Amino acid sequence: MKTLYFLLLLPFFSNAFNIDSMIKISDKDDFFLVSGNNKGREYVNVTLSELVSDKNNRYYEIAYDASNVTSWPLSAEPSEIIVSSGEQVRVRINKNYKSSGNDRIFGVMFNPDTLNDKNNNRYNIPFGYKAWLVIPGTDPLHGVTDVNKGAKRNIYVVKNDTNKVMVIWADYCVKGETKGCISQLITRPYSEKKIEINSNGSPVEFSFYTGAGNDKKLIKRKIL
Repeated sequence: MKTLYFLLLLPFFSNAFNIDSMIKISDKDDFFLVSGNNKGREYVNVTLSELVSDKNNRYYEIAYDASNVTSWPLSAEPSEIIVSSGEQVRVRINKNYKSSGNDRIFGVMFNPDTLNDKNNNRYNIPFGYKAWLVIPGTDPLHGVTDVNKGAKRNIYVVKNDTNKVMVIWADYCVKGETKGCISQLITRPYSEKKIEINSNGSPVEFSFYTGAGNDKKLIKRKIL
């Protein structure tokens, strides 16, 4: 399966540590697993942000820092961790607000702390990861979503003109195939995205869903 992310920043890869997923749909217990894969210890700070979508494919990001700590809708526990080679640390994401009508998209940034790095290796350039946590809202679905072929071969234009985050599966498997022919796209509300799918001439079936797990709901199917 191929995964195509809707947003933003691609993760920076590092040999020091990794996390279990770059994007998650909220469940009863929201957490990320940080795994150490270096010979030494890694000091990691966890910071939070929120992506706010507006109509006409506009969006902006709110950073949650010391200036607005009293209004944080989420908190990370712990927000400072130490991870060694072969170890795993669970970082729980706690929701500090009542259920919201809108879907909310939160950024969870895992930043190596070079100031606390006892190895003090000045030649090591540490990079972090930015993951995303989607928390579905209680409002009903409004708007329409669709996909059409683009002007160029293998290009498809996915439009999510709704108030919901959409999970879209593109299936272009031929009979007998099961691997490498299904892609996943996650789109924020009020967005338009061009994607490339080389289906080798096979029709592509797009399935649009909201939610996840037991709350997963099929909204639309379309074959192109």
